Amino acid sequence: MINYKDDKIYRVDFKWIKKGVAIAIPLLVTTLMLRGGYVTDRYILKYLSSTEVLAVYSFYSNMSNALIAFIDAAVIMIFYPKVISAYNELNIEEYNKTLVLFKRNVVKVGCCSFFILSVAVPVICLFLNKSEFINSIIMFYILLTSAFIYSFSLVYHYELYARHKDFILFKCTFFSFLLTVIGQYVFASLFGGIGMAISILLFSLMLLSTKYLSIINIKKNECFGNS
Repeated sequence: MINYKDDKIYRVDFKWIKKGVAIAIPLLVTTLMLRGGYVTDRYILKYLSSTEVLAVYSFYSNMSNALIAFIDAAVIMIFYPKVISAYNELNIEEYNKTLVLFKRNVVKVGCCSFFILSVAVPVICLFLNKSEFINSIIMFYILLTSAFIYSFSLVYHYELYARHKDFILFKCTFFSFLLTVIGQYVFASLFGGIGMAISILLFSLMLLSTKYLSIINIKKNECFGNS
């Protein structure tokens, strides 16, 4: 019979909680900044441009984000736990094999989604008979390209995460986010909605390049895995 008066049953391990919070907070901040570039864009554009431009940009941004949602559901949620598991088990062969499949499937699903959306969205705009949408269709293709690059950068994001390189993830994301916010203001001031779309594209490219270069640098100094 359990003795409910036993202090051990109700003892709280504050050291464990403190350690967990210390790990969780940087990851939380990194995640917020990772998506932050897709939040600040609307506020900055609202401040610098007209409601009409903001409406067109928001519509195309939401449509392009569908590509991220497709890849996340069909690929990311399946492969990133496998990458983490293989690394933790020091299974080099499985780790490299999973990374190859991870990248390949991101490209496959991304290309299919890109094609479907690139055809469907202009048709929707024609159906809505909105001339301002048709005249700014280039904005959509820039944002769609950005969404594809962002999704591919997640392969390296989770590879860094699997290797417990949380601080490197934080630095890569912070650097990209900081430059993006500055770029959003400058490009939107000069080119409006198109400029904002370009800044988001640059944000995705920075996320991809900084994480890729970080992985390359880490692998030069490690014996584990080369992919």
